Amino acid sequence: MTRAYTRPMPPQHLWEPGLGFARAAHLEEFVRAEFLTRGGLFFDAEHGHLSGASVGFLWASSAHVDKGSTKAGIAQLIRQGEPRKWTVAARAVWLQGMFGPALPTFLITLSAPVWARYDDRQAFALVDHELCHCAVAKDEYGAPRFSDGTGQPVWCTRPHDHEGFVGTVDRWGAGAAGAAPLVSAALRAPRFAWVPGSHLDVYKACGT
Repeated sequence: MTRAYTRPMPPQHLWEPGLGFARAAHLEEFVRAEFLTRGGLFFDAEHGHLSGASVGFLWASSAHVDKGSTKAGIAQLIRQGEPRKWTVAARAVWLQGMFGPALPTFLITLSAPVWARYDDRQAFALVDHELCHCAVAKDEYGAPRFSDGTGQPVWCTRPHDHEGFVGTVDRWGAGAAGAAPLVSAALRAPRFAWVPGSHLDVYKACGT
């Protein structure tokens, strides 16, 4: 039997659109325990590399609009080291006010108003999707890259696996559009189908 869980929620004062931000500390703990730790409810080996990274979360009450559509979440790589531009330095100071002097490797910002109206399946699918953007860079042979200076992984944001046209698949098959793995996964029952809620078009909700 699947054990019970409580989905973290943003502070209620951020549920309405505005200009507020807040660190999502409870969500950080939940994601670390349930998504990134072996034995967690939503753990998958695809996220195993993030055991060596720090993933911070923010709630935002302001909208993130990209290409004319409002997004529910965005994942970003936080550049470490001494900033060389004032705009970057100002953002680093602002983030230190949220997270302290040790900034996270990745920052995932989620819309508090959208999260508040999402059901569990939609919310967790969004988190899983944004985590997929948090990756280790690969070398020319497809192997993980490590820093020559520190020996630590070289982190990067990973693009979506697929971008193509439905018409190509219709006329020539999934292989012609590079979508065969995606179609194969779609034909299988979702591993977390037991989570209550409805389906979410995560691609449209993502601003990364």
